[in-house]
Amino acid sequence: MKKKVLALIAAGLFSAPMLASAVPVQYDLTYTATTGPNGVGSFTFDQDDNTMSAFQWDFGGVLGNLADVGLNNPFPPTGVTFGQFIFEMITEIDVHPAANCTFSCSFSSSSLARTFILRAGSSPTTYELRQGALFSTGFVTFTTASVPEPATLGLLVLGLLAAGARRRAGSGAA
Repeated sequence: MKKKVLALIAAGLFSAPMLASAVPVQYDLTYTATTGPNGVGSFTFDQDDNTMSAFQWDFGGVLGNLADVGLNNPFPPTGVTFGQFIFEMITEIDVHPAANCTFSCSFSSSSLARTFILRAGSSPTTYELRQGALFSTGFVTFTTASVPEPATLGLLVLGLLAAGARRRAGSGAA
């Protein structure tokens, strides 16, 4: 009876992670300037529902973001959202077949305070930022943290349970 309960618990723990969906991934950006200062930034992208959030930058204390763009609003000529469009340009990963922007595209966002331009078509993607007295142009690249697959986590949990059960069985026989 005890072994059956342990087997059911192990099966549940093993199968639950496989049902889990991917979590949003944070992308850390590096702006390598050919003119002006270098910068850093980040955004979060969830490939399950193709949403982008928190697109921001820091050029030596000059902070900015694309909050006013409405990253998950439709980008009319393409059939994608602004976030999907920007994601494809920076990562060169096609997330929406109707508008592949991993080749040659540009995105421009202007407000009273700044102009931010991305251009895909060369690898890496180029950028131009004008914000107040800041002017910087160059290349934008990204890195991500690797996220383990749900099945890998399930196997790890199952292995730990099996090792614990084996150890417990071995200590009871002594």
